[in-house]
Amino acid sequence: SLDSIVIPANITTINGAQFNGCTGLKYIEFAEAETEIEVDNASGLQAKYTAGSGDAAVDYISTLEEVVVNRPMTAMQPAKNPWRGNTSIKKVTFGGKCTAVYSNMFENCTSLTEVKLPLNLTSASQEVFRDCSSLESVTIQHNVYHIGSSAFGGCALESVIIPASVTSIYSGAFDSNVTIYGYDETYAQTY
Repeated sequence: SLDSIVIPANITTINGAQFNGCTGLKYIEFAEAETEIEVDNASGLQAKYTAGSGDAAVDYISTLEEVVVNRPMTAMQPAKNPWRGNTSIKKVTFGGKCTAVYSNMFENCTSLTEVKLPLNLTSASQEVFRDCSSLESVTIQHNVYHIGSSAFGGCALESVIIPASVTSIYSGAFDSNVTIYGYDETYAQTY
């Protein structure tokens, strides 16, 4: 049974059910590359995919625990997000070549406990980790300038350090009970 895989740098698209039946997959890594990779939920990477009205939900990978993203990544269509709602993912690591994360990328991944945003990331997109109810720790790097609406809403964060580089934080980016730490005379103080 396949339990781990590294997607090579020359692959630019994953779709069409390549991972259907990989029920023991625990670890997936996207090799370092400058080029963006598009991932579709029909790839079989998601824990559950509902094809449409009246169609039965199909269980795919409910064992995936760790995702390592070392390159820019987008969803082919926002509604076809392979990670959204995966309740088995516990850890997400972004490498230095990852410069973008898309909206709702890991939304509702309720077992996710740890995230380190990449050094080259400039924006935490809206709802990127929304409702990750077990997420207790997030490291926001010094290059981030924007944190989107509900980016970390519904998480288990108690506190977060906002770097001086952040110039905008949209409403609901963090729950109201989260203690925000920032540097003197920075945007974090006004949030």
